[in-house]
Amino acid sequence: MSVNPFDNEGATLSAFVNDEKQYGLWSTFVDVASSWRGSLRSGFSRCTPEYLYKNWTNIRPKALRERLAQHRRTAGQ
Repeated sequence: MSVNPFDNEGATLSAFVNDEKQYGLWSTFVDVASSWRGSLRSGFSRCTPEYLYKNWTNIRPKALRERLAQHRRTAGQ
């Protein structure tokens, strides 16, 4: 059975971002994948989603956002 770190009030989490500008919370006991970089906020316990709500305002990957913006510019000509 796996343990969900979000259910553990004593779990310590860190927020990371990947190249597609997507945010993720990682428990400190898990190795962070190489595609995720730089702890944006580390060592907080009893994590609340406020940080992600403020910073991750568009859940679409960066590449998709850029393609949509290019399409809008092209369609507007």
